Amino acid sequence: MPLTAVGRETARRLRLNREQLTEYRVEVQRARKQSALIAHLADVTARAAEAEGERATLLQERSELLKEQHQLLEALLKLTF
Repeated sequence: MPLTAVGRETARRLRLNREQLTEYRVEVQRARKQSALIAHLADVTARAAEAEGERATLLQERSELLKEQHQLLEALLKLTF
């Protein structure tokens, strides 16, 4: 957003754009962005771990169902022959 004439004069008088202050603003912005990315990474990592746990549970359940299916097929074969 462009500054008005009053805004430019205020910034000049208060020296709001001096090098140290602008560097500080950039550093604060970078630190906020870094914190947000770290928080997002932690969230994604936690969700991935949760999904892996669910996957392991589903694989176990699938294995048990396949065993049961095998037993049922064997029982049917015994009745047929």
